Amino acid sequence: MQEQANINEETLSYLQDLLAQLNNEVTNDYESRIISGVQQITQINSADWLYIAPQSDLKIPADQVWFQINVSAFHDGTNCLSYPFSNFQLPKFQTGQFWRKILRIAADPTMQIVV
Repeated sequence: MQEQANINEETLSYLQDLLAQLNNEVTNDYESRIISGVQQITQINSADWLYIAPQSDLKIPADQVWFQINVSAFHDGTNCLSYPFSNFQLPKFQTGQFWRKILRIAADPTMQIVV
């Protein structure tokens, strides 16, 4: 976009913001509801993660507690969907982004865990 002759900095910034919103698909106005098992983890096995962006070394910071969430069902804003989620056609690329969007983690990455 920067190479376009008639785009000033303000327009470029506006378009980049729009593209970021589209990429995160923050258009649905519902709160995610996830039913899952949860287990606290102290180490990260890189093979268990679908990366959004490549990262060299994923580590848990000393001041954080991380949990592994095994989703068995979730609400997509219309229906409650259950494992094995056979009604999805997973994309061949950007699978991590697909799950971030469908589970609404892109819109709100924090989770409240209720036991």
